[in-house]
Amino acid sequence: MRRAVTDVLFCAFTVISTAGICQASIVSTGAQLWSLSDWPATLGKRPTGAWQSHLPATLHLLALQNRGDFLLLGPFLERLQTGQAVHVAALGASITFGHGAAKPFQKNSWAYQAFTSINASFPNAGHRFTNAARPATSPSFAALCVDALVPPGVHLVMIEYSPNGSGHRGPQHRAVRDMEQVLRKLMQRRQPPAILLVDWMGPYVKLPCDLSAGSPGSQYAVEGEEPIAGCGNARSREEAWSQPAVRFWNNAGDAFNVLAQFYGLPSVSARNAFHHGFRHKASNFTLAKLTQDGLHPSTLGHRFLADLVVGAVLELYMMHQLPLPPVGDTSGRELEARLSELRRQEPVIAGNFARYSSCGIGEELSTRIIASDGFELAFGGKLRDKPGMLSEKPGSTLELNLSTETEDPQSFARFEPGNVPAPGSAKIPERRSLVMLGFLAGPSMGRARVECTRGCKCAPQEFHFQLAGDNSVVKLFDLPGVSRAPDCQIQISTLGSRNHVHPLVGGESRKKHRVKLMAVMVSDATSRSDLGQLCDGCAIPLDDANPDGYISDMDEWPRLS
Repeated sequence: MRRAVTDVLFCAFTVISTAGICQASIVSTGAQLWSLSDWPATLGKRPTGAWQSHLPATLHLLALQNRGDFLLLGPFLERLQTGQAVHVAALGASITFGHGAAKPFQKNSWAYQAFTSINASFPNAGHRFTNAARPATSPSFAALCVDALVPPGVHLVMIEYSPNGSGHRGPQHRAVRDMEQVLRKLMQRRQPPAILLVDWMGPYVKLPCDLSAGSPGSQYAVEGEEPIAGCGNARSREEAWSQPAVRFWNNAGDAFNVLAQFYGLPSVSARNAFHHGFRHKASNFTLAKLTQDGLHPSTLGHRFLADLVVGAVLELYMMHQLPLPPVGDTSGRELEARLSELRRQEPVIAGNFARYSSCGIGEELSTRIIASDGFELAFGGKLRDKPGMLSEKPGSTLELNLSTETEDPQSFARFEPGNVPAPGSAKIPERRSLVMLGFLAGPSMGRARVECTRGCKCAPQEFHFQLAGDNSVVKLFDLPGVSRAPDCQIQISTLGSRNHVHPLVGGESRKKHRVKLMAVMVSDATSRSDLGQLCDGCAIPLDDANPDGYISDMDEWPRLS
């Protein structure tokens, strides 16, 4: 009885069921969530009803954790209401890209399925979809490359990075700071898109093997929890769901949702909807059914996540049609005035203003390459999802030509007072730039030396890309304090593996020489800390204590392999 009441309340909250608009019922897999046959003309354009949720209404209630203030969402919903075409983009990592889903995995991804369901509800041949996800990346990557990834003119951006945010974190954590910069960069656009934050579960588990010193997972121990038998096997992962502190709390979505609340953005949480089903092993909510490998959603998991997103969009659409007291015009001068006020708002994290950055990704790296010896363009296995310049032997060299000058910071900083340069200066020659290189890190990767060779100056760095486990991730390595120049030439030289114990791998070092450059970024900051971030993920300079210059913070480490 209580569940039925909850479902009716969901319907009533959404579209005032007393008016006969909606008839919610307890639904099971394959049943339709809403009946829209009695949609009144006073509520604007009626969705077709072609979309059917595979989930009960109670889970949709739990999932929509923040509805926002419709400032950015309003124009997108009005386009749906008036029958106009919309451009939807998805930003994230491997989950958003479609990993875990059946082939064709990109079309079975939650993001593409959400788009097709929106299209089915509001048909228009002009609707467009862009999947801007890059596997094995994090909010740190997106903070620098969002303008290169998300095309201009997009009306809705769905952002999913929670598992790559690495657990429940406070505002001083790099992933949270970077996520705020992603949001601020999108809001600074002259026509800012609606933004929907999406939170997939972070099924990372603290296992006995993580107790060893130097293990990437050692920092995720939960005080008071008993170790789980086994190490990395499916049974231990299933057992982990019976430990609420491990499973429910260790999720970056909570911190990201604080940003959604601060900026008035809607957010959807799969963790909120599915967690208890996992714990009690409900028929459709076992780890084996909803995840492909304990982390990436299975085909069913992608379908369920898409249902949560579409359900949220339709609920927000219906709320937008309700005859509630007006919150102001969402077009013309009033909209611009409200957007200007939002853009001038101080960041929720003090000093965390978005900074100018340029970004070359994957195949686009070719525009920055002036010479190559031993490097070739490689796409990354059958999925071809990790394009970059690859070398598999020591002694290979790759030369890049970059502009390390700040391009018109006054224009970029028009809504970011913390970034406005001194009056009369279009450039800031006395400052230096931060160059960040996105290398693939994993068990078969080697080392490289990076140095400035012509047109600019910087301190040479050596980086080690070998990590334990079976997964690979894109890690950002810093080349700080690069002098500003229109033509800065940087050389990457591959090095042989060393015969010693690596602090993150343990045991004898594997003699691997592969080096893969996947992205290069230039920021007007001098160092990572100047970006408004803590430097807990910066590469450590070479010295006796850290002979490999390895990254100490394992934000993007996929702890289940």
